[in-house]
Amino acid sequence: RKKYRELYEGSQDGFVRTDMEGHIKEFNQAYKEMLGYSKEELLRLTYIDLTPTKWHAMEANIVKEQVLPKGYSMVYEKEYIKKDGTIFPISLRIYLIKDTNGHPSGMWAFVRDITKRKEMEDALRRTRDELEIRVQERTAELAKAYKELEEQSKILEGFFTSTITPLV
Repeated sequence: RKKYRELYEGSQDGFVRTDMEGHIKEFNQAYKEMLGYSKEELLRLTYIDLTPTKWHAMEANIVKEQVLPKGYSMVYEKEYIKKDGTIFPISLRIYLIKDTNGHPSGMWAFVRDITKRKEMEDALRRTRDELEIRVQERTAELAKAYKELEEQSKILEGFFTSTITPLV
């Protein structure tokens, strides 16, 4: 049991346990630090309180369509709200907890702050977009240069055919 407690507390990812209404019942240090709340504050909140409204319907659907029938969710992304109001991206996976009679009694979630990953994805997207613009600009420049060369070639061809007289 000690090794599992060390894993739980030593993880860089957040672990949180809720009841079926979403009230937070237990969490590790990483989860607490991720959100910036005290232990007492977190125990008065629900995961819904920590989630921006735009994600509520999607997440309720995941619980209904994945967690309840299968016992777990696929990994999905949403956002959380820190105590200071900062909204940040997370990925998580939920596991259903059942009581001794096999009825749903709560959920475990493994939560990862993906802010750095999202920042890198945005930087890569911006770089790709900038490169695409440069390629389009360069392609247009090359097409223009090619057209000018064709025109010069026609002028030179005309010059040589009109000034050179055949030797007969």
